[in-house]
Amino acid sequence: MSRAMTAAGWIAGNAAALTGLADRIWAYAEPSLREWRSAAATAALLRAHGFTIAWGTAGLPAAFVATHGDRGPVLGFNVEYDALPGLSQRAGTAIAAATALGSRATIKVFASTGEEHLVGKAYAVRDGAYDGLDAFLDWHPAPVTGTGWDVTSALYSATFSFLGSPGHGSSPLGTRSGLDGALLLTEMVERLRAGHVSPAGRVSYTISGGGAPNVTPDLRTVWVYVRESTAAAARTLYDQVVTCAHAAAAGSGTRLEHRLVTAIRQGLGNRAGAELLHHTMSELGPPAFTDADHAFARRLQAAIGRRPLPGHGGGHAGRAARDARGGQRGVRLPRTGARAPAGRRRAAVPPAAARLPRRDGPVAAADPDAARFR
Repeated sequence: MSRAMTAAGWIAGNAAALTGLADRIWAYAEPSLREWRSAAATAALLRAHGFTIAWGTAGLPAAFVATHGDRGPVLGFNVEYDALPGLSQRAGTAIAAATALGSRATIKVFASTGEEHLVGKAYAVRDGAYDGLDAFLDWHPAPVTGTGWDVTSALYSATFSFLGSPGHGSSPLGTRSGLDGALLLTEMVERLRAGHVSPAGRVSYTISGGGAPNVTPDLRTVWVYVRESTAAAARTLYDQVVTCAHAAAAGSGTRLEHRLVTAIRQGLGNRAGAELLHHTMSELGPPAFTDADHAFARRLQAAIGRRPLPGHGGGHAGRAARDARGGQRGVRLPRTGARAPAGRRRAAVPPAAARLPRRDGPVAAADPDAARFR
C-alpha cells in the first residue's frame, strides 16, 4: 500500500475526531490573535497523537509549533484557525502524514495566529520559526478542490488616524473633524481605484470611530489593505495611499498618525511540489459528498441569501512559502460570487484526496491546553 493510501486510511478511520475539531473551530469563530480555544483544541488533538507542543511562536500566545519525530527530512504543514468578522475557517492537520511516514521524517505543524490580518506568519518568519525545513505544504480554504503553483499577492496593512478637536454640531466653526480627514482619504483612494491601479492591484479599507451625530468627531481611523502582484508594485501603491493620507490631513486641518501594521511579499509557488500533489490527488480520487452534505450546503446558501453559483477565489498563502520550498493545496467547497485575482495561475487537476469526513461525528475530548487561556 502506498503512503498516500496509508494516510487516506488513517483519515477515514479518524474522521469523527478530525471533523469534530473542524466544527469546533468553525463554531468558536475566534478573531485574529484571540484564537484561544481554537489553538488549545488543535494542540490537544496533535498531542493525543504523539506530537510535542511548543507554545508562543514569535511571542504570539495563541501560536505554536507541534513536532513529531527527530530524524530524516523535516516537513512542515500549515494550520490556521482565526476568523474574519462574520466569517470563520477550519484548520487542517498533518497527523496523517506522520502516520504514513512513521520514523522516516520529522513532521512540524505550524499553528498560525492572526493569519487573516497578515501577522502570524510574517513574525514567525522574522524570528526564524521555519528555518531548517526541507519542504513546506501550505493549505488555505478556497471555493474549489485543487493544487497549483500560484503566485499570491504582496500586501501592506496600515492604519491612518486623523486627530482633530471636538465640538457641538450646532457650532462647528473652530472644530476640526477627524471624520473629514478620513472621508477625504477614502475619496482619494476611490479616485486611485477608479483609474490609477493596475489590474492586479487592490486597495480596500474600513473606517472606525464612534460618538454621536451632533458632536464633531475628533478621531477617526482608516484601516487600509494594499495588495499588488509584487512587493515593489505594492510598495509603490502603498506610497500613493500614504501621500493621499497626508493630503487629507492637510485639507481637514487634522493631525495624522500613521502606523504600518505589517507587510508581506508575494508568495512563491513550487511547480514540482504542486505536480507531486496532483499525482497523489489523482491516485486517491475525488471527495464524495452525500445527499446530507448537499442539503447542508444549500441551507447555508439560503441562510445568507446566495444562489448556488460556481466561483474561484484566493487567500493569503505564501508568507512562509518564500522561506521553504512549498507546495499548496486546498480542500475547497463551493462559494458564490467570488472571482480569481488577475494573473492567477492554477494547475488543471481533478478534485482532492480521499472522502471528506462527515459533519455529524462526535466532538473531540476535553482540551488539556484550555487552561492556558483562562
